[in-house]
Amino acid sequence: MISEFRAVYGIAIREVKRFFRARSRVFSSIFMPLFWLVIFGTGLGASMKFSNSTFTNYTAFVFPGVIALNLFMRSIGAGVNILVDKQYGFMKEMLVAPISRVSIVVGKVLGNSFTSLIQGCLILMLAILFDISFPLINIPFIIFTMLLISAGFLGLGMMIATFFESVQGFQLMINLFVMPVFMLSGALFPIDNLPSWLSLLTKLDPLTYGVDLLRYLILGVSFFNPVLDVLVVVGFTVFTVIIAALAFNRRN
Repeated sequence: MISEFRAVYGIAIREVKRFFRARSRVFSSIFMPLFWLVIFGTGLGASMKFSNSTFTNYTAFVFPGVIALNLFMRSIGAGVNILVDKQYGFMKEMLVAPISRVSIVVGKVLGNSFTSLIQGCLILMLAILFDISFPLINIPFIIFTMLLISAGFLGLGMMIATFFESVQGFQLMINLFVMPVFMLSGALFPIDNLPSWLSLLTKLDPLTYGVDLLRYLILGVSFFNPVLDVLVVVGFTVFTVIIAALAFNRRN
């Protein structure tokens, strides 16, 4: 049991070090969200009108969505690390080690969730620049929500990665997957007055509930009941991590 905890810790620390050694990732974790907030908040905000008077500006509305976007794209793309480890032989060394493969999955999920959380917190600090205020007492709940979103899509990304042998194939699949999931999440537009068929698709998108929960914690407004948001996000995270562990155990 002690060896399993050590394995989880070691793999998690390796993922954290991998993130900080790639300085471009650290830079993009600030620049890209700032770019989204300026372009969408300022550009599209001038032409957006809300039926809900709670939103005073479009920048405040998209702010939780930008956080969720960063967490989603960082997490779902982290599955590529498995393929890189396979190519360089490091995965083979982990597989022959006297540890369970579940520990490998848990270690990677924890390590990458922590780096995604760092990115999310950096974006959260940008709220000061855009005059977006939220209750400080909600910060622990916001952090916990960001961890759940990250872990959920990390599990999904790792599960998808187990079906590919090349980085190129995985990235092609992810590119086809990312935009529909993000665009249907309600991160950039309200989902309360959509056509019935589009409304159904948004409700089937797990990221929708993560965005809605972040928006509730930051802005105090949500489309769904926050309890439902929590249940869906927690359930999705538990499900994808378990499926990732099962798929990894079977295919490696």
